[in-house]
Amino acid sequence: DSITSGAIKSESQAENLAIGLLKQSGIFPPDLNQGKRTVALLKLVGGEIRQIDKNEEASLARVDFFRQDVDKLSVYTSNPKKGSPSILLTSNSDSKKQILSLEYSFWNYDFTSQHLAEYPLKSSDEAWMEIQSGGGAMVYFNLVGLDPNIPYTSTTILKIRVKKVILGYYDSKEQQPYLEPIYVFECEAFLEGDKKGELTIYLPAITNDWLTTPEPTTETTETSSQ
Repeated sequence: DSITSGAIKSESQAENLAIGLLKQSGIFPPDLNQGKRTVALLKLVGGEIRQIDKNEEASLARVDFFRQDVDKLSVYTSNPKKGSPSILLTSNSDSKKQILSLEYSFWNYDFTSQHLAEYPLKSSDEAWMEIQSGGGAMVYFNLVGLDPNIPYTSTTILKIRVKKVILGYYDSKEQQPYLEPIYVFECEAFLEGDKKGELTIYLPAITNDWLTTPEPTTETTETSSQ
């Protein structure tokens, strides 16, 4: 009843509803107000969350909030497709029933000059060689054209092709003294049966002899040549 009592008609409606709920709860810091947001309009099918088809009305929405850029570099959570907070909501008129789930972790960092430090970084070529040797963490994978809300089954990755390499910062769910620079490899994966997938790998960007924190704890993957 709390889910089907109203429709979410637009992404802007979902975004404004999510902002209002977070502000009411006192968990909407300025860092989120200035960062980017993504909205997915959703529905329930047999008790499972799915994307809506064209011209369908949404009964649910997921709104993801991302930190504002730091030194023009994007900040990434453990899943590049999800922000923190990530809120799943309905348009129920009862505000107590509007939030179905909320994933939230947010640590404050001091970005003033006296708290900043410089560290030597790997080159992107060095980072790719390290990934080819088994380094890095695969933090996202999904088959091309598959609803991202449907969990994928295990599959064999034959080869990957790097589409983009991005220098960014890793924002851990656990408290850490600073945002860690990382390389983000956005890749196309080639699978058995002529299938393709979208794949993202994180690798610490600081040279290994300076690293004092572990890599993101996620599934690792073996790769073949570019």
